[in-house]
Amino acid sequence: MRKLFLFLVFTAVSTFMFAQDLKDIQEKIDKKKYGEAKEKVDKAIADAKNAKNADVWYYKGIVYNELSKDSSVNNNAALRQEAYAAFQKYLQMDPKNIRGTIQQNWWFFDLYNENIKAALNQHNTKDFANAIQNYKNAFEVHDLIIKNNFMYNNVGLPALDTIYLYYAGSAALEGKDTALAIQYFEKLSNANVAEKDYLFVYQTLVNYYNDKGDKANLDKVVAKGKKLYPDNQYWVYFELQDPKYKTDKKGMLSKYEEIIARNPDNRDLKEDYTLELYNFAYTNQDNAKDTMMHAKAKAALGELINSKPTPFYNYLMLQALQYEAGVVYEDVNKIKGTKPEDLKRKTALIAVAKQKDADAIKYGAVAADLYSKQDKLKSQDSAYYKDTLNRLTSYYRGMKQMDKVAQYEAAIKKL
Repeated sequence: MRKLFLFLVFTAVSTFMFAQDLKDIQEKIDKKKYGEAKEKVDKAIADAKNAKNADVWYYKGIVYNELSKDSSVNNNAALRQEAYAAFQKYLQMDPKNIRGTIQQNWWFFDLYNENIKAALNQHNTKDFANAIQNYKNAFEVHDLIIKNNFMYNNVGLPALDTIYLYYAGSAALEGKDTALAIQYFEKLSNANVAEKDYLFVYQTLVNYYNDKGDKANLDKVVAKGKKLYPDNQYWVYFELQDPKYKTDKKGMLSKYEEIIARNPDNRDLKEDYTLELYNFAYTNQDNAKDTMMHAKAKAALGELINSKPTPFYNYLMLQALQYEAGVVYEDVNKIKGTKPEDLKRKTALIAVAKQKDADAIKYGAVAADLYSKQDKLKSQDSAYYKDTLNRLTSYYRGMKQMDKVAQYEAAIKKL
């Protein structure tokens, strides 16, 4: 009987001492003396008997979360993770969440907010590795809150925190963790998020599936993107992003033609196609004598010029025709024979080259006139204008039309 009495006394004393420890920890928290509170809570948990009490873990979560807010403390993220682990332990030991309910689950929401705040700060300073980790930590707390249906002032968190998922995916892309970015963006896509700023999500997924050759997922996200953003030009162009077109330029041009056939009124698309076609036909020596490709490029340029004359497209036509004239003159120079048939062929080629030069100058004159009427030229347009004037001057000097030479030289001096 005496032994039982002594046991009961010892138990009562132990319970009283632990209750006093909790009271001391609470007082330190109330006075914001979190360093001292940490010493006490760590000491309390070190006792195996105390560690079986849910309340001490709840206090640890509070103390460690508050300490993580101190900029002078190292390993803030680690402190928040310890706080998260402590709150998890508390909930395992007290599924009814008595203390959390009394305080309206404030500390769980605060821990979530602190992780998000840290992630955003690091994201803004381009510390992507740590930003990604803090986003991950925030999402862990988010899932805990959702799982337990916690509310603060009768307000909970959205089941899918779309804006932070978007930020986390963006940080992962910047931090070269493509797999994680795709994981986050797929969650957004699966939720059919459709606000304007989220178009990038669907574009990123399209590029990713394109590069992977994952046609099933590609078709799925393209169909969804077109439905959610039907008026966006991206869906006109996305097919051109196939990696094979980086080397298969003819294939790319054919794809352009296929897309234009489906979008005949899209001038932007036609302009992009024309520039790609022009570069392929006139900047690659292998195509110097590809008259069929030259004809296609000039036809495309001509269509743009006829529908809406611009100095730039007239300038490109000037270049194209003079390029072709130059190729013909090279053929003229290769004829070394003096036989009648050689001279006849030479004369015919010279006539072709001269005609191309004459046609080119007509476009050059239009380009110069249109450039001269613009109030202020961008540096690149100014360079095109000057080149146009030089070409006109050179041509008319060769034709001995000095009035024209003087006209265009005067324009050059004004630049």
